[in-house]
Formats: sequence, structure tokens, C-alpha cells
Amino acid sequence: MQVMTFGATCSPTTAQFVKNKNAEEFRRDYPKAYTAITEKHYVCDYLDSASTEAIATQRIRDVVEVHKQGGFKIRTWASNSSTVLSSIPKELRVVTDN
Repeated sequence: MQVMTFGATCSPTTAQFVKNKNAEEFRRDYPKAYTAITEKHYVCDYLDSASTEAIATQRIRDVVEVHKQGGFKIRTWASNSSTVLSSIPKELRVVTDN
């Protein structure tokens, strides 16, 4: 099996394991991304906050990079900050009606 079956009972557990295992591989180079991925990320949902736009922007870049190194593409990013949102590549942002 080369892809995870959506809806299978084991899918959430398997996704969590693989996501966390990948983050562990990059823990030394991206310690804050490791923490964000393992503590603020469930399967394909990620919810986080930061005290500054600069911290949020860097964390997003690092989380995207760690996932990319594992062959994953995290997308549908959203932010209440236009500055942070503009730092995210358009193809990775959530699609809105506006």
C-alpha cells in the first residue's frame, strides 16, 4: 500500500505517527517546527498562534519545509494577519470567496 485509505479506522493514527516521525527527523534543524508539528497538528489540521507576525511567518516557513522534506504538502493556510498571509505562497493559502 503506497497511499493511506481515507476513512479507514487506522488512518488517523497512521497519519499522526508518520507526521511525528518526519518531524523527529528534522528536530535538530527545526526545533520550533518540531514542537509545532507534534503539539499543534492533528492529522491534517494545524492550529497555532504566535506573539508576533515575524514569529508566525518563520514558523509557517519551517513547518512547510519540514513537511516538504517528508514529501508532504501542507496547504489551506489561513491567518488573521494580512502580513502573515501575504508571506504564504498563494497556492498554499485557503481559497476564499473574497
